[in-house]
Amino acid sequence: MLELQRSVGNQSVGRMLVQRDESSAFQLTMPGSRRRGPSLLGDDQQLHLDPEVEAMAAQYRARMEIERLLHPPDLLDSLRTLPLGVTPPPNQALTPGTPATSRPLVPAGAGPDTAREGTGGDIMSAVTAIPAVDQAITRLKTQALDQVHRDWSRLSTGDRVLLITTSALVAGGALAGVASDPESRRFMLDQINGRDIGVPGVDGLSVQFNTKADNLGVMFSYDLAPLISRATGM
Repeated sequence: MLELQRSVGNQSVGRMLVQRDESSAFQLTMPGSRRRGPSLLGDDQQLHLDPEVEAMAAQYRARMEIERLLHPPDLLDSLRTLPLGVTPPPNQALTPGTPATSRPLVPAGAGPDTAREGTGGDIMSAVTAIPAVDQAITRLKTQALDQVHRDWSRLSTGDRVLLITTSALVAGGALAGVASDPESRRFMLDQINGRDIGVPGVDGLSVQFNTKADNLGVMFSYDLAPLISRATGM
């Protein structure tokens, strides 16, 4: 103690604080030091972000996931392999035909040299080649982003019944390339008419086809609820 007095002075030594810890042992606390003890918030509590900051972070996560899931080029690739469960006509090979539509609507492509069974992939390849379908997917993504930006406060508090839809008309000859025989083509298209088909890997997205000759088209429906639940953790 005498050595300490010589080095720091009597006044400094006098300001030392004697504290008793939880084990009843005594410890010296030098001036300016901070006592380490229980948190003012309690041992079982943690600091939390401001609710507004949390909401902004959740909205950002939702928007980034929409950008990823509904990215038109990637989504078109997924649609080309959509499992339609279409059964070809019995005992009949399908020779892909030539689309009767104008070139701007459906870009022409070379078909197989030999006849083969038609598949659901033939239908989806023809559908995804139509520019109007690409435009419909772009609209769907834009609508979803706008809805999240505009109504986030409502959607993130439980009111999540929100279905976004968009459709694309398909000209009568756009699916002519599915099969050269009209009856075979009709047999396949009738199997998907009016069905809601989920898109693998994109939770909440479904496709519905209307293959009737007088109203040929495809509609995309996207439910935002699963995405918002993931973004908010609720």
